[in-house]
Amino acid sequence: MRKILTTFAALLLAFGATAAQAHDPAAQRTDRLGEMLELTDEQTAQVNEIFAEAQTQREALREQSREERKAALEQRRARWQEIKSINESTRERLSAVLTDEQNAQLSERREGMRKRAIMRRGAQGRSFGRGMNRGRGMDRGRQMSRRLHRQEKEQSEDPAAEE
Repeated sequence: MRKILTTFAALLLAFGATAAQAHDPAAQRTDRLGEMLELTDEQTAQVNEIFAEAQTQREALREQSREERKAALEQRRARWQEIKSINESTRERLSAVLTDEQNAQLSERREGMRKRAIMRRGAQGRSFGRGMNRGRGMDRGRQMSRRLHRQEKEQSEDPAAEE
């Protein structure tokens, strides 16, 4: 029984060391290089230290890149909000200058542009979340087109919508 427990404990220790090394890229690279070049123990220790330092530096750069991307995204969102507020204020000011008939014409034109943009996005297989429905762009475009035509047809058949 004692031999079984000792053997089991030795296996656990060996497995634990192997598992820890499997998650340590520096140790893996050192082992591969050590086998390939037949490094001495001293060389192996030095190579492992070099690889571990390089790994730490790479991880620091990755983290810095993540932070930079996050900051850039926040800047883009802030700019987008500014653009939206400028557009909204422009529409309000323009609406005050135009007559009711001109405002109606402008609204129709904007709606048409919005529909065309939706159809273009659908036909290209892109939507607000990039990469969605990849490979199904044409089907999505057809679906959007049918939906828009249905809405137009329903609006033209509904006399209350015209008033």
